[in-house]
Amino acid sequence: MIRKYGKRLASGLLAASLVVVAGCNSIGGVDVNKALTNTVKVKSSESSTNIAIQLIPSASATDAQKAALELVGNMSIQLSGKKEDEKNASYAGELKTHRGAVPFQVYIDGEKTAIEVDGAKKPITFNLGQILLKSLIKESGENPSIVQTLLPTISGPIMEKSSELLPLLVDYIVGNAKVNPKTLTVTAVTEKVQEESLSLNKLHTEVSGTEAAELIQKLVVSIAADEAGLQKFLGGVYDVVAPELLKDKKLNPLIKTVLENKETAVKFLSGTVKGLINGAVVQLNNSLKESKMFTDQMYIKADMYLDSDLLTRKTAIEAMIPIAKGADKGLSAIKVTATSESWNLNKPVKADKLKGSGPTLEIGGNGWGKLLNASKIISNFDKKSIAYKLLREDLQLTKKRIQMIMDKLAGKDPGKSGKPYIKDGITLVPVRFISENLDAEVEWDGKLKQVTIIDDLSEAKIVLTIGSKTALVNGKSEQLEVAAIITGESTYVPVRFIAEKLGAKVGWDDSTRTVSIERD
Repeated sequence: MIRKYGKRLASGLLAASLVVVAGCNSIGGVDVNKALTNTVKVKSSESSTNIAIQLIPSASATDAQKAALELVGNMSIQLSGKKEDEKNASYAGELKTHRGAVPFQVYIDGEKTAIEVDGAKKPITFNLGQILLKSLIKESGENPSIVQTLLPTISGPIMEKSSELLPLLVDYIVGNAKVNPKTLTVTAVTEKVQEESLSLNKLHTEVSGTEAAELIQKLVVSIAADEAGLQKFLGGVYDVVAPELLKDKKLNPLIKTVLENKETAVKFLSGTVKGLINGAVVQLNNSLKESKMFTDQMYIKADMYLDSDLLTRKTAIEAMIPIAKGADKGLSAIKVTATSESWNLNKPVKADKLKGSGPTLEIGGNGWGKLLNASKIISNFDKKSIAYKLLREDLQLTKKRIQMIMDKLAGKDPGKSGKPYIKDGITLVPVRFISENLDAEVEWDGKLKQVTIIDDLSEAKIVLTIGSKTALVNGKSEQLEVAAIITGESTYVPVRFIAEKLGAKVGWDDSTRTVSIERD
């Protein structure tokens, strides 16, 4: 249930973040923009955070829908953090669910992030910088092969200098915040942070979904038109990152030539980034027009508590994200509340470290496939653990539903269109299509003319030889209805055999000529 509405939840939380900066100019003698910039300049601190997610049933929800929402609809996360510097941090947390609590720890050590979760067979590790950059460039439509070459070079310096780069980004964004939210107040208050009473300024804002959409649109339009601000931002990025990149003796000669001249580098980057921004503006405007979320039923309430140095010491956010009728399935809205407080800002703090040097599950990888493979992650957990049951049964992260319509061309242009087709009454599909849509990995051995499919979730390993009706499934021979064949530029395999060996069910609707594949 939560998985289904994850994008709406993420969009709502992103909106809450953007609203905070979309129009917060100086008010009541408090320079809000400076406060936002100061927050990301903090080099070390300790913190505590509490996040709660509530799924609110609609008035028309059935008893069964209410029961399902109650099971997965009340979750909370408690998190204690230690930020040692821009490279090292650790967080100890606990996810509370109807099944019980799931303790976890997060360790950030340079570019590497490691997560230990109760019930996991081994820690999960990933390169956060590369994953973020991959996601950004992939969404922009840039050439993955070029990015693959650059990622190892640029991700390190970017993550290492994040404490210097984030203020530049915030300055660029808040510099384009021209309009304040209608409700924005500052009040002097006394609040406790870790039992210490502090004199703080409470910045309070309330924004409806309709107003949030207007503020975000004005912000992104201003950013897109701000060429001088973009040049300044990229110039600052160059000053921070370029010296580090130029130290690399293995740096691509072409990249080195561009980076050796700041004006040339900034001009080159400016054109690329400008294109990304303009594309993002168009996508955002289209999303806001199509979205049924940004209505007056949506609201965001946020409180920031600032000290005399304009550093954020406490926050409290409440967001209500409505679900459009017709897509609700008994759900009326998602409510998120979050509170946090920080202390020991810019003082000596020691982060915890991951103990031991045993094997880890590395995700993100170097390939340009899926950045996060849900099945691979879930298979890393003990099947009896709370985390496994939560991820697979409640959040249904491995649930798949694939539909393929066999149109008039099916069987008439086998392989040429890359679409599924029917041969001798058997539906054939590209092996990568069926395998990767079910989170399995595909390997090709050109010498042996063999395709190997490996699925961590079902623990199946399938070996197919081109032209042979005999397949090996976990080392045992089984017969295929039709041999795997190479047609056009794709390797085609019988869909039912592969899907069922990967734990899925295959159906056929003759009236619509549709093949359906489902897996829980």
